[in-house]
Amino acid sequence: MKMSHLRIVYTALNVALFISILFIGITASQPSYDPWLDNTDDGYGGIDDIVATAEHFGASGDPAKLCNITNWPMGTQVPVFYAREITNGGSVGSAWCPTNGFKYMVLLIRADGLTTGEEVEITMSSRIYNDDHTLMAGINVWSITLTSTMSEYNTVLFVPGEQVGFGADALGSTTCIVYASFYLTW
Repeated sequence: MKMSHLRIVYTALNVALFISILFIGITASQPSYDPWLDNTDDGYGGIDDIVATAEHFGASGDPAKLCNITNWPMGTQVPVFYAREITNGGSVGSAWCPTNGFKYMVLLIRADGLTTGEEVEITMSSRIYNDDHTLMAGINVWSITLTSTMSEYNTVLFVPGEQVGFGADALGSTTCIVYASFYLTW
């Protein structure tokens, strides 16, 4: 009789263990999607991908996978101001420069000839369009003031819009030569 109770307890423990293993197997997390394993490029890892892999089982060749990237813009440098003179508190402006397709801009700015107390403000504006490109707004998105003690500035910024333009305003009676350019990259 004692043996029969132990057998029932062992059987119950085995059933509980089996159910817990089955439950863990059912609730295990799904593998994450890997586009390199999706042979049919349908966004789903399924039996079609297994069939496509099985059809080529045992084949050999170059393991490099062709990867074509289209519409990828080349990095480009855009001169904005080159030796532009600003006299007696005047200002200069640039043309609008296209920046679509790029993520970052490396901005290089310098003002030569500033003396103590003289300042020049460099401003970047951007054209922001609505979804269907029927309306546009130009907004100031970045600025810096250069002085005789900080006459150059280099920085990396996110591209703020599809086009950017620059302005340089000499404050007071400032006279100086302004250089500015940026390099677009992704």
